[in-house]
Amino acid sequence: MTFVEAQADVESVLGDADDSDDTTGAYLEGGIFWRLGTMFNLGIHSRIVEATDVTLFNVDGDADYYQIGALIGFGKK
Repeated sequence: MTFVEAQADVESVLGDADDSDDTTGAYLEGGIFWRLGTMFNLGIHSRIVEATDVTLFNVDGDADYYQIGALIGFGKK
């Protein structure tokens, strides 16, 4: 489970406006790596946020996202 807070600030010659909202959602994160040789690590990592619902300036939306990335590192046995 995750808690997300969204905030928007708008500045213009007509004035300033701001709005904020918060929501809860589902959060899943994981990854895997392989040790290549005695110290070098190579892998993938992913993250998902789903089921969020935010409203800013009376416009409904969400803060869902998906992310995948490479993992490169060094370590000892």
